[in-house]
Amino acid sequence: LAYPVRDGIPIMLETDARPLSADEVEAWRKSSGGSSSSPSRL
Repeated sequence: LAYPVRDGIPIMLETDARPLSADEVEAWRKSSGGSSSSPSRL
């Protein structure tokens, strides 16, 4: 899931979250070295 950031603060509410697209997941894996299956830094 991707959570919105408002005024520099992540809004960690499931109702505001959205699924990551396949492209976003792939980009995250490439940028993080692919060492984790949880893209929590987005």
